[in-house]
Amino acid sequence: MLRSRGLAEDGPCQDPSEMFLKMLWVIANFIVIIYLMKKMLIAEEEYNREIFNDTDFSKQIIASGNFTNCIFNKCEFVESDLLGSCFYDCKFKNCNFVLTKIKNANLQNIIFEECKINSINFSEANRFLMSLNFLECQLNNSVFSQLKLIKTDFKNCLVKNCNFDCANLSEADFRGSDLINSIFMNTNLTKANFIDARNYSINPLNNKLIKAKFSSPEVLHLLDEFEVNIE
Repeated sequence: MLRSRGLAEDGPCQDPSEMFLKMLWVIANFIVIIYLMKKMLIAEEEYNREIFNDTDFSKQIIASGNFTNCIFNKCEFVESDLLGSCFYDCKFKNCNFVLTKIKNANLQNIIFEECKINSINFSEANRFLMSLNFLECQLNNSVFSQLKLIKTDFKNCLVKNCNFDCANLSEADFRGSDLINSIFMNTNLTKANFIDARNYSINPLNNKLIKAKFSSPEVLHLLDEFEVNIE
């Protein structure tokens, strides 16, 4: 007996609203991919002796880029992501770093001059051969905990609310810097230079200060933890 062929045998009709939703999903994913491609400004690129002037890297992803002997002048790195990038023998002058992510970034022989650096966790960077120097910079709310920063310069800087907990800062140079509200705890400050530095609070019982240099009258801040009165 022959059966009548109905629409049901040809397969169910697709709901137009379902098709519309699928199209929206495809379009949304396409937009996300384009957005991420635009954010991925530099990925696995190599730059040697390049000069970047007035470049805005804000909110850009600079992943696994390699920069050697490069100069960054008046550049913006606000909320940039330098994930895994390598910077060798580079100089940043008059640059602005705010909430910049530097996880696993290589920072070797880097000079920051007259830069504004706010809320950066340097402890997240690659620690192998890390070498940093700061000249006349504004360093705020940044973390240097447990880092080996022997002979690092922090000259004539504002170093405010920074954390140097358990860092090795032997022979570091803080001359002329304002260290207001910065934390030194279990920090190695052997032979560190605090001449003309001010507003520091360092407990001699919790930090290593062998042969460190201080100038008067700021040296009296070493007694803050003892609550003594000096007349």
